[in-house]
Amino acid sequence: MQTATGKITLKLSSAFATIINVKNPSSLIPIDREISGGATVGTVLKDLVSKYPALGELVLNPDQTDVSERIDVVLNSTLLKGNNIAGTELHDGDMLFLLPVYEGG
Repeated sequence: MQTATGKITLKLSSAFATIINVKNPSSLIPIDREISGGATVGTVLKDLVSKYPALGELVLNPDQTDVSERIDVVLNSTLLKGNNIAGTELHDGDMLFLLPVYEGG
């Protein structure tokens, strides 16, 4: 069993409020998470999906190996792009934002 080595703040868009049973959310829903050494975006998202299964197909790709194309992931103030976003390592004090991708014109 791994012990906690830090804490991150996960901030979810209010668009996810009904899925995680939050009533009257502000613009971002903060969730503090303990992390262990070697924690990644993927491990945090899989943990989130285990708690809220309906988030599964919204935040992870079908085989759950990387982040879904349906969300943007911002780590601190940097938009994560490219392959293997799920492998991005997290550190104590990080802020991880999950935002739905909006399309249209």
